[in-house]
Amino acid sequence: MKKRIILLAGITILFSAYAQSQSCNVIVSSTKFFENAQKIQKDYTKKFDNVNIVKNNSGWFMVSVAEIDKKMVTKIVRKWKKMKKIPKDSLYSCKTYHKVTTQNLSPRSESVTSKKEQATPVVDKSPVIVNQINQAYYSYERIKLLFVTFYEHTIKLQKNMSSLTKKEKQEYAKKVQVLKKEETLLIQSFNKVASVYDHNSKILEKAKNANTILPYLQQERAFILDFLEKIKTL
Repeated sequence: MKKRIILLAGITILFSAYAQSQSCNVIVSSTKFFENAQKIQKDYTKKFDNVNIVKNNSGWFMVSVAEIDKKMVTKIVRKWKKMKKIPKDSLYSCKTYHKVTTQNLSPRSESVTSKKEQATPVVDKSPVIVNQINQAYYSYERIKLLFVTFYEHTIKLQKNMSSLTKKEKQEYAKKVQVLKKEETLLIQSFNKVASVYDHNSKILEKAKNANTILPYLQQERAFILDFLEKIKTL
């Protein structure tokens, strides 16, 4: 029996595909040695949920801490640098890279792979990937609900601004500050869902309700872009 993907069904398709070219990798480090990249990757997994090692055409291993929508990446990278979440010399690239693991290293680099890793059997990843995208989906929907509820409360205060007390105006100002400061949480949670799909689309094709993912991603991407614009007007 096909494992069910718990995503919204019956949503109008607004574009043909959610392409990887729409997202950019936030690169925090690059090195010629895979072992070094693995150590850096491990350090950043304490701060970020989607840390990967990718390799460029020059043979350098790069540590990517997030894949962010092209329209949002400049603002987020600037914010993360200001918050000191990433180094000042970090950059982003919207080129398409392949993730590198101990299982898919080139023959030239296989010497860094242990015998145990080399002997790992190929297994059906479908149930695991479905669980990953469902977990990412639930996490995003919870965060979105919190943001929307918080935003609606803020708007109610804004509409009655002329009659608000000094304390209520202070409350409004704090809510606006929180929305603008924490908006990256909403973006990151959505990017997690999109990233799981982008890197596992072929595997997910076997799952039930797979045809609902792309419409859902496009709808939510449009929602976030619109929501961020609304926050700007507060």
